[in-house]
Amino acid sequence: MKTIRRLLMLALILILLPACAEKTGPTPRPTIYVSNMPTASAALPTLTPIPTRTPIPPTPTPLPRPKFNILIRSCDTGVDIFSQLGEVTNAYVTVQNVGNAEAADVVVTLLANDEDKAHPDKSYTIQYLPVGYQMTLKLTVDTQNGVDTRITAEVRAGDLTETAEKASCPEWRPDKTFFEGMGELFTLIKINP
Repeated sequence: MKTIRRLLMLALILILLPACAEKTGPTPRPTIYVSNMPTASAALPTLTPIPTRTPIPPTPTPLPRPKFNILIRSCDTGVDIFSQLGEVTNAYVTVQNVGNAEAADVVVTLLANDEDKAHPDKSYTIQYLPVGYQMTLKLTVDTQNGVDTRITAEVRAGDLTETAEKASCPEWRPDKTFFEGMGELFTLIKINP
């Protein structure tokens, strides 16, 4: 029985020994010393914004082009027996180049709402029309007798087309005061400022 007591005692000591060790007091900790001296720290990079380039789409530069100003200065009705035609309508058309490029092979055509046969003088080609110049032409179209004629002057140069219209040409004689101030037909003249 003494042995059993000793064994029990020994078992009790083994059980209580770890619990006693926890209650005996704090475990010494290492001492940390703080210094007032500045310490070297690694320099952090400063972020500097870098401007980014935003692409701006280019604006297309307009190509130099002729621009036509068309004036039907006068028109009248007559008879053309030399071309074996009856009633015709004559128009005095001034074509001005007010653009920023010269024009070549400028075709000017006179059209009518009551056109009958093709007249040989219904169209004229201006070989060269510089910027700031004009040319006045007399064009003729065969028209029907007794019909109120509406005319259109059409100017074409390459892919450019311009038109001008006149509602009626009832006069049977050309206006003489107009002819006096008109200048020479089919001749290049500088546009008056």
